[in-house]
Amino acid sequence: MRDVGHFEVALRNIYNETLTARWHGAGHWLFDPKSPVNAPLVRTSRKHKIDMNTRNRSSVAEAVARCGGRRANPDAVVAELNFGSWRHLSDAIHEKSLWVPYLHHAWPKKTQRHQIDAMIGAINDQRNRIAHHEPLFAQPLSTTGIIKVQQGIATLLGMLIPELAAHVQRTSTVAAVLAAKPK
Repeated sequence: MRDVGHFEVALRNIYNETLTARWHGAGHWLFDPKSPVNAPLVRTSRKHKIDMNTRNRSSVAEAVARCGGRRANPDAVVAELNFGSWRHLSDAIHEKSLWVPYLHHAWPKKTQRHQIDAMIGAINDQRNRIAHHEPLFAQPLSTTGIIKVQQGIATLLGMLIPELAAHVQRTSTVAAVLAAKPK
């Protein structure tokens, strides 16, 4: 969880910095109704219109409420949003509304959104399993899966903050625990 926590904080801070620097709406990107995290993102199927941004709006609204409502400080709301909220900002649904105009700037040039999203998704899945006290060594998250997630953390942190990536690799206990072959 420690390594995942480092990644989560780095991702949220960099996504917040990137959106704050590039959002030119009337209010802060978290509070502005026209912001890509708040505006409707409607997809139409044969029978229904579905707002794909409902989860984002709900997460932001709940975080704002926990941080004081109308008087909420944006930095407090950023810290209050859960990892899943940040994870979904780079999913395929948000490619045109968030990735292309904003979030790709957080990553090195020519970074592929789908690769970033897959690694962040795997990290988020592992984080949720740990947080909910699920077995880590049962399928599908075997020792190999844990190592793959650790490699994803190292890769993504290396792209975002190389110094933090080096610190996490230097201080991580995951390799030692796996070498002890826990049962």
